[in-house]
Amino acid sequence: MVRQDLVAGRDRRTDLAVDPRQEENARTTADTNTRLAWMRTRLAVERTMMAWNRTSLSLIGFGFTIYQFLKKVQEASGGGVLRSQSPRNFGLAFIIAGVLGT
Repeated sequence: MVRQDLVAGRDRRTDLAVDPRQEENARTTADTNTRLAWMRTRLAVERTMMAWNRTSLSLIGFGFTIYQFLKKVQEASGGGVLRSQSPRNFGLAFIIAGVLGT
């Protein structure tokens, strides 16, 4: 049973059936839950940052790969299929996207 008393000008909630040890355990459990929630949040942030870095590095790697591939295709076809700067521009677009993502 819960009741409110006015003691020394303050509201004080008291539970008539609660043991002080139970209150101590409840406080300890709340502190532990709060600390664990904070740790879960921090780990989630770290996973998100690692995913961003992985994606950025992949974009940079794809930029270099696409540049080399399109350059070889252009050389094999005699240069008439693509504009002369297209492989460089396309590869640079990926590299810049990766750099901006980090």
